[in-house]
Amino acid sequence: MANTTPLTVLTSSDIQDLLGDLNRDEIEHMQQSLRNALHEYSTGNQDNPECFQNQQDRMVTENDNGTTTLVMPARSSSGVSMKVVTLAPPEFLSVHRNAFEQQSINSSPQGSLTLMDNGGNAYAFMNAGELTAFRTALASSLLIVRRRKVKAITVFGSGKQAFWHLRLALLFHGKTIEHVYIHNHSLSKTSKTFFKAFVGYDNVVKKEEGWHNTRFSVLSPSYAEYHRLLKGQLRASDIIICATPAEAPLFEETILTNPSGRIKGRLIIAVGSYKPGMIELPPAILKQAVKHHGSGLHFRKRAAEGGCILVDTTRSLRQTGELIQSELQMNHIVEIGEIVMLVEQFAHEMDEENDESVIDDNESIDFPSGLGHSGMSSMASALSEITNSSRRSSRRSSKASLRSESESTNSSWISHLSFQKRRHDLNDHHKKKHSKDEEEMTEWLARGNVIYKSVGLGLVDLVVGDELVRFAREKGYGITVDDF
Repeated sequence: MANTTPLTVLTSSDIQDLLGDLNRDEIEHMQQSLRNALHEYSTGNQDNPECFQNQQDRMVTENDNGTTTLVMPARSSSGVSMKVVTLAPPEFLSVHRNAFEQQSINSSPQGSLTLMDNGGNAYAFMNAGELTAFRTALASSLLIVRRRKVKAITVFGSGKQAFWHLRLALLFHGKTIEHVYIHNHSLSKTSKTFFKAFVGYDNVVKKEEGWHNTRFSVLSPSYAEYHRLLKGQLRASDIIICATPAEAPLFEETILTNPSGRIKGRLIIAVGSYKPGMIELPPAILKQAVKHHGSGLHFRKRAAEGGCILVDTTRSLRQTGELIQSELQMNHIVEIGEIVMLVEQFAHEMDEENDESVIDDNESIDFPSGLGHSGMSSMASALSEITNSSRRSSRRSSKASLRSESESTNSSWISHLSFQKRRHDLNDHHKKKHSKDEEEMTEWLARGNVIYKSVGLGLVDLVVGDELVRFAREKGYGITVDDF
């Protein structure tokens, strides 16, 4: 019997137009699909197609011309996917800048994503450039939406990754965002286009989302007062987005590690570096974030620290310069899939309780004294006594687990919450009870210092790509090849 599966083909412009046509409800639906998949990736066993054990690591090829090709396979309950993209490093772009600008390629990934059902029948083929940028930002947005109030954002980079991170931040926090600080290595055509894309955005949409009065500015290191302005903007920012293929830290560590830089809680997202030789964040910032803070008398207020770095996959520990140069270990990182579902079950209720008491930009947070040194909550140490408890066996059976103990998320705080959630699900009496640990985690994600490092997951390509195909067919985007 002939295969009659239709194939949907989406070009780069198709995906750009489709994404621009999605409303907030549709974006939130995609977020929920992604939460489910990431949760299964981090906590499921081999019976779940999305789990870690069933996902192959990406394959990397260094090409003779200096570019890097990534092959990223993935599997889910709906089917399988294969993404192949090629990326150009900074030194390649500097040599070939004219050719790249003419083609509007810059440093964005170039390639394609193929989606197939479980029988191997291809049902979608799409350009991977816009998709990769959007899916990365969508994963980051699971943390962006949890921030209590966002008034200022600093963005490093002016490519598609930076665009979609900022676009989603404005979608979810547009009513409170007053300033957006854009930093690029030069005031190039790309950075000017990036700036105009937001300043000249549809004013009707800007008013609906509440960011019609938001002020945007662009700076580059060539400006005489750059370092002074950078310091002030970083310290004022509630969210810092790093989306560049940098090979050296984007700013001096002391800006955020000095006492004055630690008063304000902020979310730092780093998505640009994808190889060991690339780095965007100073290692000292990551080391400070995972440092165990003991008890003692301190007079300066500081934002809550989590005691861990959030990642999309623990495999990033050996794939990116930030984590390698910071000499972090497996017990210092926590996969985002470990927490997204735990937070979602009660975060909205806490949002309602806190809507009337939003903390000001320059106001620090007073946490209960029991949270540790200077009011800083160390999530990795808060429940250290249960690190070796039976909860790990409930997460993955020893027979099913192919992930070694050293490659498991080792944060006792997060793992304890996973155990607590399962226990609560078995007992109706506890379903609505917010444990102290859950409340601390929600406060940390909403107001504390949170660092998220992403290198990309093939599973995210598959989930987001599948959603885009569904929307494309509903809205009439792309080309459909019958009986492919």
